[in-house]
Amino acid sequence: MVFLIVWFVTILVFFSLSNGKRPDYILPLYPAASLMVGQLWFSLIKQRTSSSWRQYLRVLSLGYFVLNFALAASLALLLGRSELIRTVGRFFPDSPQTLELMYAAMIRSTPLFLLVAALLAGSSVLGGVLALRRHLKAVFMALLVTSMLYLLLYFQFISEDAGSLSGYQKKDFCSRAAVQIQSGGNLRFCNVAGSLLFYLKRNVPFLRPNEVLPFLKQARNPYIIISERAYQNLRLEGNLRTVVLERSEFIISDETRYLLISRR
Repeated sequence: MVFLIVWFVTILVFFSLSNGKRPDYILPLYPAASLMVGQLWFSLIKQRTSSSWRQYLRVLSLGYFVLNFALAASLALLLGRSELIRTVGRFFPDSPQTLELMYAAMIRSTPLFLLVAALLAGSSVLGGVLALRRHLKAVFMALLVTSMLYLLLYFQFISEDAGSLSGYQKKDFCSRAAVQIQSGGNLRFCNVAGSLLFYLKRNVPFLRPNEVLPFLKQARNPYIIISERAYQNLRLEGNLRTVVLERSEFIISDETRYLLISRR
């Protein structure tokens, strides 16, 4: 245990004092932390520690499972209530787009989201009962289950890629865009993923942001698939009258949408 403590403290202090800090710098901490936590649980389960430690852990575990159950119930209530997202967004003024991104991912995968929330609530109830009955080994397994469910929630609904457009949604957006584009229309991309080329089944040149206005003014039958953020900046820079013909269904990973625009 002493070796693990020295391992953990040395890396933590060294990189805490360093001028340059990156999240991946502290990766060597995790093996030491995992081994220490494992050793603590092993000692508690095998009754190698005082009963007071076991009592503290039982109370902390019970509180953890109660909070988990409350969180699972709150997550289930969020579905279909976009006004709650806006209310929460008032307390986080710097990240309203991120909250909308998370909500879009939740709506898109509603069955999976409800299943994870139900499993989280069920494992929390079971873990709370086990904590009351002092079955620490079973409590440890319940903690592992809830941890894995939180990881699933993160990667499916919270991470940067959670709100990205799936292949089906990209295909649907491109199909609707193709209907709007008139025969002989000049299509360009600006600040969008190159994977849309596959679904449009045509070669489309890319424009830089400073090339969008000249293209819209000079080209015949101009059409541009552009990110919503770039389009908003475009409207701030010029007074050209444009129209949004199509809009992607869900927010994408860079906190914006895809738009099909043309000259009015």
